Amino acid sequence: MSANILEFLLAASITVFIGAIAWWARTHPNRSREYPERVRMPKVVPIFGWVAAGFGVLIGSWAWFSSDGPLGARVASVAMLLGGLAFVAMYRNFYVARVNMRSPSAAASARNTFFPTATLLTTT
Repeated sequence: MSANILEFLLAASITVFIGAIAWWARTHPNRSREYPERVRMPKVVPIFGWVAAGFGVLIGSWAWFSSDGPLGARVASVAMLLGGLAFVAMYRNFYVARVNMRSPSAAASARNTFFPTATLLTTT
């Protein structure tokens, strides 16, 4: 009985924590100093990336240098390290910016840009 209550409290606290992070990211946009119309990804993205990369290094140091390190741990450590570094690179290299598509210069530059959503992702 107490295990179910503990599991519910853990799930509820994680849900509230994620909601608080989402609320904070929406109310405090991470703007570029050079170009104020550009908005970076939330600061949670590189924090998550560095934590994942750190765990990848820790798991990798055990899996690669231990005599009983399983193959799955080796693969997972490399995936976590590369995934974490990808999150850090995404934060560093991508902005979200609004573009006036009615101007000819914006329409010409938009033809060579990747559009995953309604906003424009540009590299620095």
